[in-house]
Amino acid sequence: MRNFTLNSTDTAVLNVIARPPESDVPYRHSHDDDDVPVLQDNPVAAEVFELLIEHHYKGHAFARFLELYPQYSGGIEDLRSVIKTISDKLGDPYIRLLNPVEARHHDLKASGTNPITNVKYKAQSNTIDVGDEQFTRIEIPKFCKGMTEQVRKRIRRVGARRNAGMMIDVRKNPGGYAEVADSIASLLVHSDQLYEELIGDELRPVESSVPLINAYTPVVVLTDSVSASSSAIFAGIIQTHRRGIVVGDKTSPKNTSQSWFRLRQAIGYKMKISTHTWQLNGDKNIADTGGLEADFSPSDLLQDNLPIDPNMLIAIRKVFKIPTVN
Repeated sequence: MRNFTLNSTDTAVLNVIARPPESDVPYRHSHDDDDVPVLQDNPVAAEVFELLIEHHYKGHAFARFLELYPQYSGGIEDLRSVIKTISDKLGDPYIRLLNPVEARHHDLKASGTNPITNVKYKAQSNTIDVGDEQFTRIEIPKFCKGMTEQVRKRIRRVGARRNAGMMIDVRKNPGGYAEVADSIASLLVHSDQLYEELIGDELRPVESSVPLINAYTPVVVLTDSVSASSSAIFAGIIQTHRRGIVVGDKTSPKNTSQSWFRLRQAIGYKMKISTHTWQLNGDKNIADTGGLEADFSPSDLLQDNLPIDPNMLIAIRKVFKIPTVN
C-alpha cells in the first residue's frame, strides 16, 4: 500500500518524451553510401530505415546497426527479421513491420472495432448501491476513436442523478490512443493542463478541457497487470493530480507509445514505431519500477482502517468481490 496523502504543494507532472535531442552518434539520412549498397536497390528497406531513424525515440541508435544491412537479402520477411533483431538489441519489442492482414487488424482496432469479433468496443457502466448512496462504475475496454464521447455520455447520464462517487475501470485495457486517454482524463481533472510534454529540450503543456463532474466527487481508477500504455498514462494523470486514487494491481511496465506509418513502397504494409516514452513526476519511470504502483492493492481492501470513504470502500470491495469486513 502506498502512503497516500494530499499535499497542496505537490505538483502533477507527467513527462512525455518525444524524440529527445540526438546524441553525438552519427547516422546517415542518405542511403547511397558505398557501405550500405543493399539499400540502393531496395526502396522498401530504404523507406523503413528512414522512418526508424527519423521517428523512433532512440533514432540515433540505429546508426549502430548499419552492419545489419549487408545481411539483408531483399525479401520482405528478411526485412521483418532484421527489424526484429534491431528491436531486440534496443530492448524495444514494439517495433514491427506489419503485413497487410496485421495492418488491417490495426485499422479495425483504431476505428474502435475488435478485429477478432468484429464488434465495436463499447464503454460499459453500472451502478453500485451502498445504503442510500449510488456509486457509478464505467469500464473502458480500449482508448480508441469514439470512446471519449461514449464516456462523456455516461458521465452526463450519471450527472442527472445523485452520485456518491465514480470508478473508472481500465482493467484488461491494453491501451490505445494517448490523445483519447488525455481527453477522458480532462472530463475528471480540474486543472488547466494535464501534464507537460517534453519534445527535444522544450516542455509543452497538454491542456485540459472543462470537466464534467465537480471537484468533490470521489474518483477511483481500477487497474491490473494488463493495464498498459495509455491506461497507465490515464491512471498516472489521476494519481499525480491527486484527483483520485488508483486501486488494483500494478500496471504493465510498458512506458512507450507507438505511431503507425503506412509504407509507400509496399502497398498494404505498415510500420509500428515507438515514438514516445513517458515517465511520472519527471523521474519515475514505470519501466524501471515494473509498472505504475496503485495506491491500494486488492489485498489492502481487506483492511477496515483505510483512508477511503466507508461507503466507497464497500462499493470497491463489491467490484473486486471482496466480502465487507464486519
